[in-house]
Amino acid sequence: MRYTQIYSQIWYDEKFKQLSNNAKLAFIYILSSPHSNMAGYYRLPVAYISYDMQWEKETVLEALNELENYNMIAYDTKNEIVLVKNFLKYNLIQNTNQAKGILRHIKEIPKSHLLIELAESIKKYASNYLNVFEELFRTVESMKESLLENPDNPLERVSKGFKNPSLTVEEGFQNGS
Repeated sequence: MRYTQIYSQIWYDEKFKQLSNNAKLAFIYILSSPHSNMAGYYRLPVAYISYDMQWEKETVLEALNELENYNMIAYDTKNEIVLVKNFLKYNLIQNTNQAKGILRHIKEIPKSHLLIELAESIKKYASNYLNVFEELFRTVESMKESLLENPDNPLERVSKGFKNPSLTVEEGFQNGS
C-alpha cells in the first residue's frame, strides 16, 4: 500500500482557499491519486481523472487549468503527465533507496519538458540525494541544449521559465503543446 502526505494546513493556505471547489478537489485527487508515485510526477491522462472523479472532460480541463494558473501543478498535455510543484517539499525523500525508487519511476515515464521543473525541485528539496539523480540531471541538460539548438521548439518557453498565460490546458490539448 502506498501513502502520500497531504499537509493538513493546506486548508489555511491563501492560494488554496482562493481555488474553486472543483480545483481544490482535483488537487487533493492529484496528490492522492492511485496513479501517482513518490515523485509527484506521473502519467495522468484526463480520461483517468474524468473516470475516477466522475466528471465531464470540460470540468477536468477547467480544474487543471486553474491549478496551473495558481502554479500548483504543471501539466504536459502531449504526454499527459502531471507535476505537483511542491510535492517533494511535503513528501521528503527519506533515504537513498527511496531516491533510487523515485528515479526508477521517473525513467518509466515518457520524456517531458516537465523534467526540467522536476530536476529543479529535486535540487531544492532533496539536495542530500543529488548523486542518485545525476542521470536525470544529464538528461535535463541534454534537453535544454536541444531546445537551444531548435528555437522553434514549443518547449523553448519552458526551458527559459516562461509560461504562456493565454494558453489553457484545453488549448494545449488542441495544439499538442
